[in-house]
Amino acid sequence: MRLFLFFPFLLYGYAFHVNVSSPYVCLMNSQNGKILYQKNMDKRIYPASVTKIATALYILEECDVDRSLLVTCNADALQVVTEKKKVASKFSLAPYLLENDGVTLHLHKGERLTLEDLLYALMVKSANDAANVLASLYAPSIPDFMFQVNKYLRSIGCKNTHFVNPHGLHHPDHYTTAHDLAIMLQRASVHPFLRKLMSTQHYEIKKTGHSPCRAISCYNKLIHPTSKYYMPSVIGGKTGYHHRAKRNIAAFGKKNDRSIIAVINKAEKPEVLFDDCRKLFTAAFEETLAQRMLFNAQESKFTHKLHWANKELTASLKEDLFLTYYPSEEENIDVKIHWAEITSPVQAGDIVGTLDVYNQDNAPIMQQNLYADRAVGYKFTYLIELFFNNLIKAIATYPKTMLVLFLGILFFIRSRRHRISSAK
Repeated sequence: MRLFLFFPFLLYGYAFHVNVSSPYVCLMNSQNGKILYQKNMDKRIYPASVTKIATALYILEECDVDRSLLVTCNADALQVVTEKKKVASKFSLAPYLLENDGVTLHLHKGERLTLEDLLYALMVKSANDAANVLASLYAPSIPDFMFQVNKYLRSIGCKNTHFVNPHGLHHPDHYTTAHDLAIMLQRASVHPFLRKLMSTQHYEIKKTGHSPCRAISCYNKLIHPTSKYYMPSVIGGKTGYHHRAKRNIAAFGKKNDRSIIAVINKAEKPEVLFDDCRKLFTAAFEETLAQRMLFNAQESKFTHKLHWANKELTASLKEDLFLTYYPSEEENIDVKIHWAEITSPVQAGDIVGTLDVYNQDNAPIMQQNLYADRAVGYKFTYLIELFFNNLIKAIATYPKTMLVLFLGILFFIRSRRHRISSAK
């Protein structure tokens, strides 16, 4: 049994300051999920085409994907209505229906493309018709596909998301939050092929029987070297727009071994969207590490009472214990002493336990050994107790053997007395 003690630490607290005008924001460390900065990140928003991150993520993680597979476009996936008709019906029409002014690849019924080309069309051009074709490929119907997508999103921690179509065209029941989008991108950004899709600037879709080669480009100006918004540290992401959702982006980047996700929703203009995103990434990547001493090795002594010991066990660290962290990720911590189960004498310098640091979610952060300051042996009364306990145990376990041994000792004592008497 390992015994432990708690040392709760309340860290100093720090406000991460960045001046952005967009109303819904989530800035996250994608390596540990910590939120550096947020504005209304758990409020519902319409994500527009940022939805397509979820569509691609579900397909690539949960479905059988053969990127060379030829996919035939079906008529149901290509149905088009006007936005006015959707509004007039009070959105009672199928929520996946395309709109005549939405972004599409202009796919035709019966046209055949590779699955890989459809995925590039989905994530680079943001083609709504490609989204519907992909959804109809992996389920009996697009509503069935969306049921599975929502189930999957809940399983990865998206608690405030409900999607009714795979592309993001407006529907009152199609919503998420900036935080949930960050969670989706956190997972998507480590999937090798999806990461490649989200970082692609230009792509050419192979010709089909209905269309010549199609050259497509992404709208994410953060990854275009010729754009004034270009940031080398930003790897990729997904943008989205419709007039109700306004301008949206979920982007990820890395610098100095720190991976960051920035999500912005409902920015009024493209320049606001990209300016705010640059500010978030810049503030995160310019933040420097802080260091705080938790325990001084020379001054910190720890004691532990052992019922069998002739003195109290004292232990210490060999090195100072420091916590290194980014100020925006500062959190309350617990330090616990875990004493090893010690049942025999201890020598000076023996490892007798550990000092473990946990974050506020009780996840381990770091650990250092505790070393005995002095030797600790058995106390005399414990040795006597140990002897009789072992004797009783031996008698109970081996009664015949102990009887023979006892009789042998008795015989030896009597023989010795007899020889002494005879000598006299």
